[in-house]
Parts: sequence; C-alpha cells; structure tokens
Amino acid sequence: MYIYKKERQIPNDDISVFKGHCGTDRKKTCHLHEFVELVYIVSGSGTQYIGDKEYKVKHGDLLYINFGQSHGFVTDSEFDFVNILINPVFLSRELVNSENIEEIFALSLFEEFGSEHDFLRQSVSFSGRELQEIDNAVNAMLTEYAEKKLGYRSTLRGYLQVIFSLLLRNLSRKANTDDGGILDLPADIASYIEENCFDKITLADIAGMSFYNPAYFGRLLKKHYGKSFSAYIKEKRMDKAAELLCDKGRTVDDVISVVGYSDRKLFYKHFKETFGKTPKEYRDSKNI
Repeated sequence: MYIYKKERQIPNDDISVFKGHCGTDRKKTCHLHEFVELVYIVSGSGTQYIGDKEYKVKHGDLLYINFGQSHGFVTDSEFDFVNILINPVFLSRELVNSENIEEIFALSLFEEFGSEHDFLRQSVSFSGRELQEIDNAVNAMLTEYAEKKLGYRSTLRGYLQVIFSLLLRNLSRKANTDDGGILDLPADIASYIEENCFDKITLADIAGMSFYNPAYFGRLLKKHYGKSFSAYIKEKRMDKAAELLCDKGRTVDDVISVVGYSDRKLFYKHFKETFGKTPKEYRDSKNI
C-alpha cells in the first residue's frame, strides 16, 4: 500500500491545502499517510473508505483521516474535493488552546472506526448557513495557500480554527450532553488516572497527552468526579495512606513514599485535614 510522506506533502509548513478532481471511472485505491487529513467534498458524490468503514459523501461533507489509517474512494459522478493536510504536531501545539480536537469527532453520529483513538469519529455533514460558512473558509484556505502572501501561515491557522469551531457547533447540536457540551470523561483517560494517581501526575500533563486544554479538562474532571482534579488525587492518596497505615509492618515514611508524596510536611498537613488526626494518632485509634 502506498504511503504519502509528510516531508513531501507538507514541505516546510504545518498545513497544505489543495483541490482535487476525479472522473466517474475512479476505482478504490487505498493508501496511508504520515499526517492528519481533512477531506471536504466540494461537488459530486461517491464512497469514501477509511479503514474498514465506508461513507457515502456529497457536497458539504467533511471527513477526518488520522495518520496511519488506510483511505481511498470511488466516485458515483464527477467528483471535486479539497484536501487539508495537517502536521500532527500542529494539533497539539496550536489547537490545545481551544476545545479538545478529538472531542470534536467524538460528538459525530457516525460509527466508531476502531483504533487506539476509539472515541474519534470520521465524518460530518454541513447544510444551510454553516455550509456557506465552511465553503467560504475552505475556499479562503485554498487561496491563501496558493498565493502564499505575507502572513499566509498565520491566516491558514486561523481558518483552520474556524473550521474546527464549525465542526464543534455542528456536532454539539446532535449530542445529548449536559454542562454546556462537556462530555463524559473517556474511559481510557479515567483508567490512566486511576492507575497513576500515586505517581507524579498533573492536570497539565494529562491534558496535554490527550490534546485537552487544561481548563476545559479540569471542568470535564469536575463533572466526572464531582470535585477538582487536585482534590480527587488528594482523596485517593489519603484513602490509600489510611489503608496502608493499618499494616503495622509499614513505617509512616514508607506510606508517604507509596502514595506519591515527596514532601513529608505536606503529607502530614493533608492527612490531618482529611482525618483530623496525625498518622500516629490514626494508627493508635485503630489499635494498631
């Protein structure tokens, strides 16, 4: 299977934009690429294949293909499209200051495509006023990329932000979410927190690993746990500390290390705030 290389398709830029055309005899030819690709259907109709899924597409449909996914299509008629190719680094470097890029696709009504990012979806359709808005944004990106006038890179980034905002608005209306569109915490992230809550773990680190803006991620966690991230981690560590202190073979210093504290004074402060006793007083109260 042919692999499109990032260095050839996105030379010296974070984004490449170009228009393509296929005739009615286009056959399914799948390929891979080392970048993220948005495919916007300008005219005509056809069937897009992403992994083992197929999508019937027409004007106004926008598809997302992650790097390393197989992709191809066949046409039902003359078929025009615009490809927006994005360096994956750009997504985390530039877009973490907006809503989670992956959440945009988690809101789609299409079936999951089954990968390590199994909460992503692949396609969304625009109509009405939003169709005109995304047409304008895509056409403006084509012009900016072709002419490469002063500041075109910043302008392309701006239009891409517009496209992602339109996606989020479009999909949010179709999702039954509460709290202003904040979704449930993805299971893989929840599992990661549970497995690593006694290690050095910060809100910013986890948010960055999953392309979340830290402020938005904090709100998502508060919805999920009913408390702030720091309060939840503190609670988990204190509960574990209390459990370990019931083992008379463990020293307090051993307990402090196991539950992830490097500052002894801070551990004592948190423990007293939680249980109203020092670790020794807690042990004595348990007759250990």
